[in-house]
Amino acid sequence: MEQIFSSIFNNPELSDLKFIVGTERVEFYGHKLILVLQSKYFEKQFSSEENEIISSRTITEFKIPHFHPWIFAIILRYLYINKLDDVYYLTEDNVLEVLRGAKEFQIIGLENLCSNFLSRNLSPENWLKYYEFSINEEFFSLKEKIDMKFARAKAFFMKQNCLNSIQSKTLSFLLSNNNFEFPEIVLFQRLLDWGRYQNSINQIQESTENLRKILLTFLPLIRFEIMNLEDLAFVAKTNLLDDHEIVKFFAQISPDRKFLKNSSRVIPKFVLEEQKVLLLSSCSSVEWTEDVRKSIGSGGIKQIDIISISEKTPKLEEMLEYDGIFILTVNSALDKELLGNLLAEYIEPSNKNNFQGRGIVVASIYILDKDNYACLEGRIIKEKFLPLETGKDNWDKGYLLDTNFDIPDHPILENVKSFDGGKYSEHIKHDLITPNSKVIARWTDRTPFILEKKLDDSFGMAVVLNLFPVSDNAYSDGWLSSTDGAKIIANSVRYVLEQNHL
Repeated sequence: MEQIFSSIFNNPELSDLKFIVGTERVEFYGHKLILVLQSKYFEKQFSSEENEIISSRTITEFKIPHFHPWIFAIILRYLYINKLDDVYYLTEDNVLEVLRGAKEFQIIGLENLCSNFLSRNLSPENWLKYYEFSINEEFFSLKEKIDMKFARAKAFFMKQNCLNSIQSKTLSFLLSNNNFEFPEIVLFQRLLDWGRYQNSINQIQESTENLRKILLTFLPLIRFEIMNLEDLAFVAKTNLLDDHEIVKFFAQISPDRKFLKNSSRVIPKFVLEEQKVLLLSSCSSVEWTEDVRKSIGSGGIKQIDIISISEKTPKLEEMLEYDGIFILTVNSALDKELLGNLLAEYIEPSNKNNFQGRGIVVASIYILDKDNYACLEGRIIKEKFLPLETGKDNWDKGYLLDTNFDIPDHPILENVKSFDGGKYSEHIKHDLITPNSKVIARWTDRTPFILEKKLDDSFGMAVVLNLFPVSDNAYSDGWLSSTDGAKIIANSVRYVLEQNHL
């Protein structure tokens, strides 16, 4: 069978497809049926209504100007005999282009063949070239193999000040590696050198402000909190971090943190602007969801994506693309138990999936109203991930935020002076909090208003706002927009995001 297919490879006889490849416009011949069976890409191309049907005897011309003809010949050969041979074979010079083509044409077997070739031929001389390719082309399985095989080479590379020539994307991945066996200050110094070099080659005037701009997305990857006092003093002298940030990091290594009691803990602006928040909403009203989104965004967060959980339950992998989640329910979620299980997984750390727990803000009383069809189910309720027990929604008039706060200097209460819940001031009217939870503020009826629960000092957490979070801008009976509801919502989201960077 292999001989038969080999004999019709690039043979114009009985072919129904002609490829015009590269700037040289080299012609190759193929057979639609064979290509469709081997490649999802060609299946889509030649089985769709816009193209000739496979049974047509008309020769279809297919232009591929961005491939070198020899690279395409190797790919086409594999499609016919399901392997490569003595004429068409992989080398260190062509393997990356063949792999890129295999990905474009969705040829899984050829992708694996190239990946295995690269893995076998990794060396101290070529690992960086392949590493940058794996990142740029999103071949993360190859990146993982390099991570395992060349951990020491990467450490040496970082330590010996060899960063200047590498791409910014590669630098981000290298800095994300927290297993280097040398002080964090070394990474910071290498980063400074890289930033200065980039400004130099781009003929940008040397200044602290210009250096900070080029390093904007990389500074959050430096773990300042594990530096000693001497190293932090060096960092402070560079003026790349503002006073709030420096105070925060000094406080984390200081034996006496009382001097920070009245100091706001803030996420550095360059970090906050990079955060991604997912708003999970089961509101049928677009206006209500948009009103809550605006409240979240009023704190400076720029990227807030919305998923309707009435129509779709996001996968954990989708959730983990976000730094924090805000949950708003009015109607029932599509799968309340599955959603509750996934939110629990998002909060708790996982060695299996290699991520630390993250934070959520729950800001709709229906989530915890045990008599409401919108009440969440699954592990998040059963295993008490949330700080407030389920209860019954209370509709009364005129409840306010009690300004005799339980934790007056809590970051969620920053610049909060008042809150009026509006006509009905909906909230769960009981004070049954789950173990290891804290009440931050209360309603004037003394039931909990704002609560938090941390799984661990360095892992996931949940904040519950025991209110209906839509303002009177979108709902006539909502909380009064003349009071500080937006600040409470925005501060809560900022707070859970901040925990990721402490």
